[in-house]
Amino acid sequence: MTVWFRIVLGFLAFASGGARHLAAQSAAVTVREVDFERVRDPGGAEWWEAAVELNVEAQGGGAGRFANRVRVGLDLAFQRPVDGRPLEFYRAAVVAPSLEAGRHVFRFYLPPAIVRRDRITGAARFWAGDLAVDGREVEPTATQVAPAFSSASAVLNFREQHSRLSPVNDGVLLPRHLSPWAADFRDPDPVVMRPAATASER
Repeated sequence: MTVWFRIVLGFLAFASGGARHLAAQSAAVTVREVDFERVRDPGGAEWWEAAVELNVEAQGGGAGRFANRVRVGLDLAFQRPVDGRPLEFYRAAVVAPSLEAGRHVFRFYLPPAIVRRDRITGAARFWAGDLAVDGREVEPTATQVAPAFSSASAVLNFREQHSRLSPVNDGVLLPRHLSPWAADFRDPDPVVMRPAATASER
C-alpha cells in the first residue's frame, strides 16, 4: 500500500467519523402533544388556537443541546355546518433557526370569522403535524396525528386530500407572529425565521 493511498484512506476515515460526530451532536426533537382551545384577543373577539408542544432532548453538551432549522407544520380540516359542504382544509408552518433543549410551544390561530362560520368550539377532529430538523423529516409518531384516524392509510388519505385542497385557504391559519398575540412576551413562542427579512427585500 502506497503512502498516498494510506493518507487518502486515513482522510476518508476521519471525515466519516467527523460526520457521525456532527450528526450525533444535534438534539432530538419530538412532538409531545397538540392542544386546542378558543381564546379571546385584546378586543374580546374569539379566535381558535392550536398549540404544538415540542420536546428537545440534548444529545450531549455544547452543540448537542441544540436542534437547528426546526420546521413545525400543522394541517387541519373542519366540516362546515352546511349540508353537502365538503371539508375545509387549512395549513401553516414556521421554521425556528435553533431550539435549545427543553419544552417549546408553537401556536397557530384561526380568525374569529372562521370560528363563527364553522362553529369551531374545541379540538379539531382531523389534523396532522409535520416536523423536520435541518431539512430532514422526523419520523412521525402517534402524537403527531389526531386520535380520530383509525389507521396509517387514513392518515395518508387525509394528507393526500390536504395537499390538493388546502392551497385555496393558504394564509387563513396564522402562526403566532402574525396574530394579535405577536407582542405578548409573557409566554412567547420561539423566534421563527421571516422570509421577508432578506437582503433581496431591502
